[in-house]
Amino acid sequence: MCFACEAMAAVEHRRRPARTEWFWAELELCLPRQDVRDEAFVTRWRGGALTREELRAFAVEHELVVRAVAAAAYHAAGTADALLGEQLAIAALRAKADVARWLAFGRAVGAPTGEPSIVRDATAACARAVIGSAVRPLAATLVALWVVERATAAFVPPQAARLFARYGIDPGGAVWFDRHVAGGALATLEAAIEGQLDRADPFALLAGARATAQAHAEFCDALTGASSPSPAVEEAAIR
Repeated sequence: MCFACEAMAAVEHRRRPARTEWFWAELELCLPRQDVRDEAFVTRWRGGALTREELRAFAVEHELVVRAVAAAAYHAAGTADALLGEQLAIAALRAKADVARWLAFGRAVGAPTGEPSIVRDATAACARAVIGSAVRPLAATLVALWVVERATAAFVPPQAARLFARYGIDPGGAVWFDRHVAGGALATLEAAIEGQLDRADPFALLAGARATAQAHAEFCDALTGASSPSPAVEEAAIR
């Protein structure tokens, strides 16, 4: 099946409203064509071939992305109103809890504590793409979060807990991965985006989605290769 056909099949599987099917099909096409599960880092991870040092580096790098997701989730909740605002506030609390879950993974692999001060360029760029600007429209923030959640769903091995057992990591360090295997965040984001499409510029949303997807793909690529470090992007602190 061609890539475009797969995107349309994904949309039809979720049974979108007919008037917005085209948008969701285009949004799927914004995602990288190469399956992240085929990336060298993920392949070695699933095969139990990563070193402890590589896991520590992964914990440090991805922490900034997890914090960026939490910051963007809080921004979305703060700009929404009425019932949607309440729903997104719950999602933001879950994203904040995800920071703590990720830090538990970091401790399990011996990563240094505290917010990362030096990260790879691709990591900083990914975090900036997720957080966006203070004036970014709500729909654009929701789409950026959707892109990262969608990519994460493919990135996280379904057998995360068992894999970490092979690395000698306590199950408590795999809670973040278990939650993302279970899913749930995508459905919340998709319902929220659907409700915003009538008042948003869909082409601007798609352009933003492509930029975020590209930044996240480059972050994943950088996990397997050296990259010059840059100061960590400033983001809304999640306390």
